[in-house]
Amino acid sequence: MSKHTPGPWEMGEETEGSVSIDGPDRQVGVAYDHMPLSRANARLIAAAPELLEALLAVASMPPDDEGDLPPIPWVQQPGFAPSQYKLANQMRAAIAKATEEPTPSQ
Repeated sequence: MSKHTPGPWEMGEETEGSVSIDGPDRQVGVAYDHMPLSRANARLIAAAPELLEALLAVASMPPDDEGDLPPIPWVQQPGFAPSQYKLANQMRAAIAKATEEPTPSQ
């Protein structure tokens, strides 16, 4: 897995047209745009480490009875199997994108 600056990340200094994203001991990025978009982009970027951690936690759950999907309790209801597959595939793709690892085969 690729390494990144450990979280938490937070929105930092705002200047005209940009907002910094700060890690515990350094700046990790800057969001540039008009201020409402800069703030929104900075919030999303700042949440990235926690979002990845949550996805990894769900993805590491043991396989379900079929052996090929993490159990996603809030989707495991009658008639939701296609949604469960879609959600599991979205999780795997997001993890691969964040970690520079190939997407596992579905």
